Amino acid sequence: MYQIKKLILISGLATLLTGCLLPQQQVQFQSDIQSLDQRLRSIEQRPIQQTTPLLDNNQLTTIRHQQANLKAEMDSLRVDVQTLAGRFEDQQHSIQQLRDELTLAQNDLSLQVSTLENRAASNSPPPPATNSTPPVIQAPVIKTPTVVQTAASVIKQPIVTTQSTTSTADELYQRALQLVQQSGDFGQSRNLFKQFIHQYPTHDLTVNAMYWIGETYYGDKQYESAILQFQDVIQKYPEHQKIPAALMKQGLAFYALGDTNNGQVILQKVISNYPKSPEAQKAQIRLSTWQ
Repeated sequence: MYQIKKLILISGLATLLTGCLLPQQQVQFQSDIQSLDQRLRSIEQRPIQQTTPLLDNNQLTTIRHQQANLKAEMDSLRVDVQTLAGRFEDQQHSIQQLRDELTLAQNDLSLQVSTLENRAASNSPPPPATNSTPPVIQAPVIKTPTVVQTAASVIKQPIVTTQSTTSTADELYQRALQLVQQSGDFGQSRNLFKQFIHQYPTHDLTVNAMYWIGETYYGDKQYESAILQFQDVIQKYPEHQKIPAALMKQGLAFYALGDTNNGQVILQKVISNYPKSPEAQKAQIRLSTWQ
């Protein structure tokens, strides 16, 4: 009877261990424990049914036989509990290994991004003057007296208004977008997007322009520059709707450089953090082809 109570206590402790398992593992583990509990109850009830004092040799032989069977079943239950405990330890070890691998992959990704940033900062030439200053429209030179030219310039200056500035921003953005989407002129499109960001840093489309600069680098197969550009978008605007797309393209850029591990980590992040986004479905398809 003591052994039965001890075994029940062990099964109870095993039940507490299920709280540390994953949901699908908990279902299997709890099912095994319930099965063990039912067997223990049936075994515990058997001696109660045989408490009638019988001294007949046949009945004593039957009782001894039942006791032997009871001991065998208890030994079997003890083995089952030990097996479950071993399975639990193996699962915990596997989970810890996965966590360690993910941590190493994330650290490696951060190190590579920092390396790319340092390399870009040390090797990239200063941006051309045409990218840092807006283009100046030269007025036609008219050979007239100086006084007449000055008067003409004074008359033309008040034409620029706020409405015309907004229209120019939208037109500039659309022109750059058409170059990258329709013409495939990534270099010229990138220059126009940079000009847009310089002239309209607070515009609603500024984040989109930063993202498309990364796309132009990716289109030109400048994958390291693309990774850095997408990282700039992710760090500065972590809540923007373009973040899933930026992560997706960053992962593809790592894959294009031959770094499949970091590419997989980033695409898994897209799936886990943005499961309802279109990029999550694309990431799942990509990962299935990388395996």
